[in-house]
Amino acid sequence: MPDSADSSAPAEATDPHVVLVGHCSFDSGSLKAAAARALPDAPVVRVNTEAELRPYANARHLLLVNRQLDGLFEVSTGPELIERLKFDGRSPKMLLISDIGSAQEAAEAAGAEPGFGKKDVQSDKATDRIRAAFPGGGAD
Repeated sequence: MPDSADSSAPAEATDPHVVLVGHCSFDSGSLKAAAARALPDAPVVRVNTEAELRPYANARHLLLVNRQLDGLFEVSTGPELIERLKFDGRSPKMLLISDIGSAQEAAEAAGAEPGFGKKDVQSDKATDRIRAAFPGGGAD
């Protein structure tokens, strides 16, 4: 079940969301705070299954994808999921959340925007990257 103010995933979400994909509860809390700092008006939702992800797998949303997916997905790693979702111009913007450089490289090669590590979640780097990648422009 998505972890947000609206407790059920819509058939297809129309307003741009920040989507926390495959993160544990602890990491989701800090990522939700980082997203709120970068984009105070953007809804943030947590998904941990392929079915919960489906409504957000389009160009209207920003996915913050965990390196090692927590939950029920058809693949086990973030770079694999990014590669699977990066199919055309309707794909969501995606950032990998990982401190491992080789994982960031794999995610970017698969089509992700430059991400950031968990140690950077509270940093200006994270805020800037979330804001820059948000559909419709999150920058002021």
